[in-house]
Amino acid sequence: MDRHSIVFSAREADSDVYRLWRLSTRSGEAAPITDDLSYLEGASSSRDASSIISVQQQLLSAIWLIGSQSERQQVTVDSPSHPNAARLTSTAMLVEQAETHGRFNLESINIDGTGRRQLSNSGVNSNASVCPDGSIVLVSDRDGTPGIWRTRPDGTNWTRVVPTTGHTVPRCSPDSKWIVYSIIGGGQWPTVRRVTLEGGQPTTLSAGRCDYPSISPDGRYVACFWAATDSAVSVGPPELAVIPSGGGDPVRVFPLAQSVHYHAGTEWSPDGTSVLYVGYQGGVARIWKQGLREETPSPLDVVQAAEIFHFHLYPDGQWIFSIGRKSSDIVMFTKQYQSNR
Repeated sequence: MDRHSIVFSAREADSDVYRLWRLSTRSGEAAPITDDLSYLEGASSSRDASSIISVQQQLLSAIWLIGSQSERQQVTVDSPSHPNAARLTSTAMLVEQAETHGRFNLESINIDGTGRRQLSNSGVNSNASVCPDGSIVLVSDRDGTPGIWRTRPDGTNWTRVVPTTGHTVPRCSPDSKWIVYSIIGGGQWPTVRRVTLEGGQPTTLSAGRCDYPSISPDGRYVACFWAATDSAVSVGPPELAVIPSGGGDPVRVFPLAQSVHYHAGTEWSPDGTSVLYVGYQGGVARIWKQGLREETPSPLDVVQAAEIFHFHLYPDGQWIFSIGRKSSDIVMFTKQYQSNR
């Protein structure tokens, strides 16, 4: 570090991890100072430029299965990395595994945590969803540009479905013929679109901000975190909406508490009468159930944790969770870039 540099916290375009970077005021070139999977937010240098302090955010997460009779099985060990998202297939489990620089690979493992096998061999691969016919849809930039792809459960026959922009979570229809996904629209907020799994021209389902969509079991509706167009640039969508899967205005809109964890997404109950999401109460994360015929949501006792990063409920009553906790530390980097807490 020297007096002709600026230190800052930033992430690369294909990464979710914030690292410390050094920008030379002479050459204009930027180079990373740190290289790990822990978030480093903010940076400040000492007057003599010999030390840097930052806030390190570390996540511990593990995959759990919880049966309809509350049987609990921890599939993966607690690991200090980006929270893994997982989905069940007919014979195994898909896990998004964080690698160096926050890039992700798609892996298949047995339900007991053994037999780990990598399915993706290039690019960043995330937000996978398993269709009822067994095929997988996910976001990947394996050809150099972000898009939604489909592949077989064994990781073969990769086919690009549609290009995309921004944070996207594709979800498959009950008949495995179409998907919905969010995409950054002309107003710079996420809108929800629908496209067949064969590709083609997508259609926009609603003009409002609609993020983290999920499809009802009968395929008639799409639930998402919602905000009307005129308030769509706010920090977080303040409502939960249910819109027709063929497009149109919401048929139901529910207010949401500020404690909702948006990034955990939305899910439908197997009978299609409720929408599920993650919210905090008393500093504890739990699943909340919003009945379509109810005015207010109610908490479910299936699991409580410091953090619920991802979840999914299957028709047989089995849940899959990515749960864990966050920790924050003040970290100091000396001139030799050795950290001391």
